Amino acid sequence: TIGGIDFASLISNDINKEPGVHYQVEKFGFLGTTGVEGTVLFVGAKSPLKTIEDLKAKKGLKFAGTTPSGMRGIALMVAAYCLDLDAKIVTGFKGGKDADLSVIQGETDGSGQVSGSYLRNEEAKLIRGIFAIDNGRIPGVPHIPALTELVKLPKEKQDLLDLILLFRPSKGAFVTPGVSQERLRFLQEVYAQTLKREDFNRELEKLMGYKGVHSLSAEDALALAQKGKANEKVWQERVQFLFKKYRASL
Repeated sequence: TIGGIDFASLISNDINKEPGVHYQVEKFGFLGTTGVEGTVLFVGAKSPLKTIEDLKAKKGLKFAGTTPSGMRGIALMVAAYCLDLDAKIVTGFKGGKDADLSVIQGETDGSGQVSGSYLRNEEAKLIRGIFAIDNGRIPGVPHIPALTELVKLPKEKQDLLDLILLFRPSKGAFVTPGVSQERLRFLQEVYAQTLKREDFNRELEKLMGYKGVHSLSAEDALALAQKGKANEKVWQERVQFLFKKYRASL
């Protein structure tokens, strides 16, 4: 059986020890991932908030998350912590579209979206990006500056940002433990060849909404999973700190 799921969630659900999760992510046989994306912190198109300075000046900021421990919310918490914002990340929306709508309608001040989703809403003139929660400009939205372009972070905050950037949203493909190594190698080779095909990449770019879509090989995907597990203890400590400081619910 071949599984496909958001790669960041696959790793974070394991190391967060989410209820109902009974797997060790590093034991899966990874084929690779497609559509590795970054996250843009955005506000509504009509929002008076336009810069980091505006965000810092506002008291009681409300950012829209989705699930209590989802990567959208965690990325927003890290951004709030790095900038010392007076903010809460509100979770409990039914999904990403409801969270986004709350920003567009002015019910919350902002949220985070991956590149493709952000572009569609920006082109519709519904939202405006402030910065990418990243160390550099991200594929698809090179006009949006990175957080670390705009501010220099102290080492402790930079280390936290680097930690969450291990878990970039993408679509991971994997097989469950127990698949023979011969079968796994065959599937990995087929997947790798598929990623090289021009017709596949053209369709992927159409789906994502921009050119230059990044993907990961089986080796790189496994290395990220292993690095995530190696940082499990510090991840749990830092994420629990962020939850206590920033998480709220509807």
